[in-house]
Amino acid sequence: MIGTLIITLAGPHHRRGFQAAQMARLGLNHVFLDAVTPGDMVNHDLDRLRHAWARPMRDVELALTESHRKAWQHVVDTDSPHLILEDDAVLTDETTSVLAGLDAMTGCCFVNLETFRKPKLLGRASRMVAGSRSDLVRLYNDRGGAAAYVVWPSAARALLRSTQSVLPPADAATNLVPGVSRHQLVPACAVQAMHLPGAQTEIASLAASFVSGAEKPGYVSRLGWLRCKLRRLAISTRLLGRKLWALPVARARDPGLGTLPPAAGQAER
Repeated sequence: MIGTLIITLAGPHHRRGFQAAQMARLGLNHVFLDAVTPGDMVNHDLDRLRHAWARPMRDVELALTESHRKAWQHVVDTDSPHLILEDDAVLTDETTSVLAGLDAMTGCCFVNLETFRKPKLLGRASRMVAGSRSDLVRLYNDRGGAAAYVVWPSAARALLRSTQSVLPPADAATNLVPGVSRHQLVPACAVQAMHLPGAQTEIASLAASFVSGAEKPGYVSRLGWLRCKLRRLAISTRLLGRKLWALPVARARDPGLGTLPPAAGQAER
């Protein structure tokens, strides 16, 4: 059975309350996973980690990726697949049947349930997710978002290995992890609140980004700038190769989004 882990700050707050209500609506058993904060990372080499990626990283970004690593470790420790949610993820009513269908499928190790409202490089072939109105397609390249995905132990181990010495943004980590076959749900059954424009109070209050509000660090030196740019070039080259390889069997498209519950739908209108 696929469990549910929700990454959220410790203590009572609005996002935790929203997710508790959402889980009750969907009938999903869940565990709140206390998010890692920059203050929790005193044993990490933050000075090095800030500049180990293709651009300088905010401490809050490093902490968020470490929170996902905490979730991946839980998946490995329990040896069972889990839906990993960030606490601003809004889910459709189809989510429960999607999870049941995925649990019965073979050959899955990572499935993105989210739309980022941008085209993704998706395979043309599809498999129906039993008991739902959604299909599963191969995900060759994502365009952002790590707020709602199902990860199996094999992929969780690969993600932990690939982030041992560098903490990229969580969505980059899941997009670039080597040796993992990834899939996308079409239409998606999850979207981050920041992609639901409108003044509906409950949803709008979730949309503030903790990451974008933090100060962006600069490069420590010209050599540091060059190292980051070379890493960026290597990543871009790798992604270009992936796109060219997938060209005969994939195309760029927005996976779309299923029907949101009324409150979220009001926000979207």
